[in-house]
Amino acid sequence: MKGIRSILRATAYRFFPIWLRRREAEKFERSFKPSLEKAKQDRDWEEQRRIQDEMFGYGREYWDEIHELETKLLLRKASRLHVNVARSVEDASNWHQGHFGHRYLVGDVFNEVHRLVVQGQRETWEFRLKIVGVVGTILAALTGIIGAVIGLVAVLKN
Repeated sequence: MKGIRSILRATAYRFFPIWLRRREAEKFERSFKPSLEKAKQDRDWEEQRRIQDEMFGYGREYWDEIHELETKLLLRKASRLHVNVARSVEDASNWHQGHFGHRYLVGDVFNEVHRLVVQGQRETWEFRLKIVGVVGTILAALTGIIGAVIGLVAVLKN
C-alpha cells in the first residue's frame, strides 16, 4: 500500500505540482488553527500575534514556491503561444526574490503577462475556428457536388 501511495504522490508532484503545494500549504496553516482559536478565546493578543507570525513565517516558503511555479507555468505558456512578454520580464524590479530563494513575478506584472497569454490563447482559438469554418464549408460543398455527380450518373445510366 505504501508503494502505491508513493507512486501516486510522485505522479501528483509531476502533473499537479501547484495543486499539491497549495494543499500542503493549506494543511500546514490548518495545523495552527486550534492554538490560534484558543488564543482568541483566551483573548491573549500577544500569543495570537506570535502564532500568526509563526504561521506566516513558516508558510511563506510554501507560498513562495507556489508563486514561482505559477510564474514558470505562465512563462512556459507565453513561450508556447509566442507571446512577446520580454518587456515585462526583463526588468529586474518586476521580480520578487523570496526569503527561501524562490523568484517570481510581482503581482501587477504577473497579471499583465497573464492577460497577454489569455489574449494569445483567444487569438489562437479564433484562428482555429476560422479554419474549421472554412474547411467545414468546403466539405459541405464537396459533399453536395459528389451527391449531384452520383445523382447524374444514376440518371444517365437508366
